[in-house]
Amino acid sequence: SGSGSGGRSLSAAAASAAAAAVVRMGRTAEAVAEEVAAWLADGSLAARLQDARARTAVDRANTALHEAADELAAAVAAPSPSAAAEGVAAAAAPPLAMGAGAGSPAGLSSSSSFDAATVLRDPDARAFWCGAFGAHTPITTFLSFVAALPRYIGRALTHAEQRHLAGALDHAGSGAVTAHKLADLVGTFGPGVARAVASLSRSMAHAWFHGFVSFDEAANLLQRAGAGTFLVRFSESAPCAFAIVYRLREGGPVEQCRVESSVARGFELGGKAYASLEALVDDNRGWLRVAATARVASCRYFHGFLSFDETRQRLGGKPPGALL
Repeated sequence: SGSGSGGRSLSAAAASAAAAAVVRMGRTAEAVAEEVAAWLADGSLAARLQDARARTAVDRANTALHEAADELAAAVAAPSPSAAAEGVAAAAAPPLAMGAGAGSPAGLSSSSSFDAATVLRDPDARAFWCGAFGAHTPITTFLSFVAALPRYIGRALTHAEQRHLAGALDHAGSGAVTAHKLADLVGTFGPGVARAVASLSRSMAHAWFHGFVSFDEAANLLQRAGAGTFLVRFSESAPCAFAIVYRLREGGPVEQCRVESSVARGFELGGKAYASLEALVDDNRGWLRVAATARVASCRYFHGFLSFDETRQRLGGKPPGALL
């Protein structure tokens, strides 16, 4: 909200850092809750708590929560800039008005070499991005993105939709969203921004959808799984495709197959097209019987599928030694 302890106003940087810490705390707690819920569901909770590896994983999550809480406390306790300094900064900064040609969000710079029209092929996505952030802005903050989106689609985002958008557009918790990521989202779940948001949220609400995990990570999750256990993840090799990772029989190998997707054709598996991932899974329940519910913990430095240009944008202005 921009207010620190005692109602003191926070600087933009401190507010952004505080928000990022809160998001990190929430995701860490959610991951632990899902893991424990899975142990409860399969009756292995008592045995798991006796397992040193399981205890270590919980300890790591607990440490991560404390670290994020420390970051939050430090952000809130950071001294606010003086009124004079704020006045100088406000005079020097471009206005943050919404609309075509508006200045870039605070802390992010536009680039004359970037043109949203070359990245955002979907007319609706292009209109949203250019209107909210400008045609030459390749990256914005996640908070700015979810603040602008309701105004464009004409309704508020649910908490689940915000969480799912964070998982798809900023699963590493960096606090940034790129035009390339929006293009992939709309190219996969569109056409149009509103439809993409709704379709993404419906898919990610299912226990079988695991988002950004590698095949090796997925295979590890299914190592001891029963026959018919499966999960759906984003493809590592194609930005607008998915992979179904599955085990057909007890003790058998873990295998995978690709699901192609496009606005024109929908979701395709084995030459058959479906309107949604849910419809595809439901039509193949003969071999996709049990959703894999355990989750892979993500590392803060792992940002998934980024181009080199996106990487340079995210590292711009960061101190020496910053990495992803």
